[in-house]
Amino acid sequence: MSVTFNQYLLIGVKLDIDIIDYDKYEDYVDIGYKEVKSKDGLTLIYDGMSGEYAFVGQVLKRSDTDLPFEEGGFALDSPNRTLLNRLSKLITEHFNITEPKIRIWVITHYH
Repeated sequence: MSVTFNQYLLIGVKLDIDIIDYDKYEDYVDIGYKEVKSKDGLTLIYDGMSGEYAFVGQVLKRSDTDLPFEEGGFALDSPNRTLLNRLSKLITEHFNITEPKIRIWVITHYH
């Protein structure tokens, strides 16, 4: 069995993996190939191998499969209040989390 990975820069929240019903949220899960998968503007990064983490939000950047982010770094603009409010509303609505604490996350996800 081979293992591949992607790196993600995501603005959103880390979820308690115990509350995630995979069947219910499968349409949100990005599998790391082709275009970033999302539903209603939200993407779920779900650790289906060991069940250690789940993140939901908007993917700002994803590396190519089995490649890290480019050397030399990259710049992103600070998220604006409109984006933060929209994500907060979507996460509350779709994942039933009141007052989500939106952060920027860097995730190495193996699949």
